[in-house]
Formats: sequence, structure tokens, C-alpha cells
Amino acid sequence: MHATIYEAHAAMCRIFTHAARLKIIDLLGRGEMSVSAITESVGIGRPTVSQHLAVLREQGVVRTRRSGTTIFYSIADPRIIDACRTMRAVLIDRMRVQGALASRAGREARRGIG
Repeated sequence: MHATIYEAHAAMCRIFTHAARLKIIDLLGRGEMSVSAITESVGIGRPTVSQHLAVLREQGVVRTRRSGTTIFYSIADPRIIDACRTMRAVLIDRMRVQGALASRAGREARRGIG
């Protein structure tokens, strides 16, 4: 694969390095939302939500639709939601395994094993 693809891939992945943006993407995965609805659901200030939406819009992750004075956001490509859900499933599985290992280590330490 050409180096340009890896560079573009890395640039795209940097978009997903902020928890608020991931939460916004998750919300939009359920359907189109206005800035006000996103702000209310995410629980952070409107200026901060607007900044995150601008980053997502500039990179083509979300698209907009205007209805009167209201701007609605939606996911530009459903595969983005699939990718986020896949990564979240991997992380949840890892957390379960790590939790199980930690529990086992704790039990063994209490019994004087290891």
C-alpha cells in the first residue's frame, strides 16, 4: 500500500482521539441531530460541541443539513459507525480480560499463591 494511504489513515484516526468526538459520533449513529440536541446529550458547552463538529465536518466524518435556522448533523458514511463499534467491542473485551486477570491475581494474592 502506498505511504500516502497510511498518512491519510493516521490523519483520519487522529479525529477519533477525543472522547467527546466519539460520543458525538455515537449519538449521530442513532440518527440526525441538531447542535442543540447534541449539546444537551453530550453535556458540554455549545462552543465546545461546535468546535468538535467543525473538526468532524472538515474531515468528512459528518455532513450538515439546514432547516430554517437549525443545522442538523449526520454521519457521512455509515462505515464510520461500524469502525467505532468494532473498536469499542475490542476495548470492552480487553477490559473484561484485564478485569478477570486482576480478579484472579487478587484472589491468588489473598491465598498466598504467586
